[in-house]
Amino acid sequence: MSEKRDSFVLYGNQIKQLETLSDEEAGKVIKNIYRYANGDTDFIELSPAAMMFFSFVQDQIKRNREKYEETCRRHREAGKKGGAPKGNTNASKQPKQPKGCENNQNNQKQAKQADTDTETDTETDTDTEYINIYAHSNNAQASEDHTPEYEKVFAE
Repeated sequence: MSEKRDSFVLYGNQIKQLETLSDEEAGKVIKNIYRYANGDTDFIELSPAAMMFFSFVQDQIKRNREKYEETCRRHREAGKKGGAPKGNTNASKQPKQPKGCENNQNNQKQAKQADTDTETDTETDTDTEYINIYAHSNNAQASEDHTPEYEKVFAE
């Protein structure tokens, strides 16, 4: 792990274990994580519990890095092989004709035709009774004077 990296991954579910440490120990662990990720081997001394958490994160960073390097290796090998094989018809690029150009004359005739669609609008009126939410619970019959204006409009 001597190579310095610009980024690494910390997982959200690791917070449960980190919160078991004091703020001071958690800060030391975070500093050690960054040092490890940057290739530094000069770590801050940790308590046994903090060291255990750090070792879990250290292993995870190492696994992620190895997985990334393997992916890069496979991509380099694929790149050395070049593009798709010469007989592969899926890889051949066929120029696509823009939509509407294959039957251009038919499209022009259709554009000149009148629109024959008819539209029908239907309206349905529904009377809705609104409840006066401003009426007091002790007074079952609310007076008409306390009815809000929007209820008077809809009551008509």
